[in-house]
Amino acid sequence: MKTVLLTLFLTAITLLLGVSASAQSLSETQEWIVNSLHAAHSDWLCGGNGYSHYSRIDSPDAYSDESTQMEFNQCNVKITKQTHFHLKGGYADSPGGKPYDDYYAKTVEAFTFRDIDPRSFVISKQDGPITLTFRTTNERALIQCLTLPSSKPKKEYDDCIPPRTSDEVLRLASTAYAQRLSTALKRVTTLCGGKPSTF
Repeated sequence: MKTVLLTLFLTAITLLLGVSASAQSLSETQEWIVNSLHAAHSDWLCGGNGYSHYSRIDSPDAYSDESTQMEFNQCNVKITKQTHFHLKGGYADSPGGKPYDDYYAKTVEAFTFRDIDPRSFVISKQDGPITLTFRTTNERALIQCLTLPSSKPKKEYDDCIPPRTSDEVLRLASTAYAQRLSTALKRVTTLCGGKPSTF
């Protein structure tokens, strides 16, 4: 009887230590993500790993995107982004027909890593910035987007289009950082119980 009780006690202790280690690992991974997002990636005085700028060679049009904050609450996350388009000729509805128009958007995207497919992480570098994309399990539209007021005195986007999506796209400063961030986010997804899609 004593042997059985001792075995049960040791098993319980092992399980508790395992849960504690997982929780610590999750918090430490999230801490690295938050801290590294803003770490300087070059000798410039500004910019960070979460910042991306793209300008077409054959056009003065420019685009920048910055993930300014990643706020974790266990497996839930809110990502704040600021986007700036500098467009030659603007859009058809640009006020006064100005030759250039600046468009600003500030958004918050919210989701839980329990809903993310751990096999969906893809890094891409084509005709534009470096992107890290990942998707929800079975393509469910569970990533919510909300537009926030911008302090910029320019035209803003009125709404997120669409307000719910199945994919998250992060534009980043370098391929090397994208690879490290992908590894960290996959770990968070696994620790939070994210499941692969059916197909």
